[in-house]
Amino acid sequence: MLNAWGWYVTYESDMERRPAFLDDKEPHPERKRFRLMEFRQPTEKLPLYQLVTPASGGAATPKVPWIEAQTSQAGLYDWFRVYLAADSQPVAENILAIFVQPVWPLPGQDTGADTTAAPNYLYDTRRYQWPESSGLAERSRHQLPPMVRLTLVALDERDWARLDSTGTDALAVQLRSLANTKVFTTSSQYEADVKRLETELVSLKLGFRVFSTAVQIPAAKLMSTREN
Repeated sequence: MLNAWGWYVTYESDMERRPAFLDDKEPHPERKRFRLMEFRQPTEKLPLYQLVTPASGGAATPKVPWIEAQTSQAGLYDWFRVYLAADSQPVAENILAIFVQPVWPLPGQDTGADTTAAPNYLYDTRRYQWPESSGLAERSRHQLPPMVRLTLVALDERDWARLDSTGTDALAVQLRSLANTKVFTTSSQYEADVKRLETELVSLKLGFRVFSTAVQIPAAKLMSTREN
């Protein structure tokens, strides 16, 4: 039994998830916040291995699992994107961003990490289906990274509570730009990006904390497809 599970951050109102008797009047004003969302797709809805006919095949073409029939990055990622709204629930408020960085230990060294397998933080074990024949696709094919570094950026609720709806919307635009385009775009610049993020948040007069940890993945096999 398999099911999809993941996390992402969004900025949204809480109105759609409120019970009908709670309107946006006092003492329950609308709350617009950055929220950490958990995507939990039930097993019976997982489309990855449903048998389909490849787009390039005719009526007599044997059916293959849906994931094997995809030939582009956008097509591959449809399996979760189209279900996000229906199968996601908030697990925490005031989470500005979550960054996941695949890393490899450096041979013969006690510290440091190799980030070249995901130079822009994007790591996809089906990358070869985009299609792509680069070294990155070869290195990641059916291969879990041995370790991931997780970074979570949490904001101070008191700084949001003092703003009205218009104020939070305007600030959210700036913070989205910061998190999505200005930091954590190049893996080798991780430490510098953490400092830049902290500097930017201080300049916006926002309280925050940055949490970071490394998680080992014992199931990872440190070998390439060719070695198999």
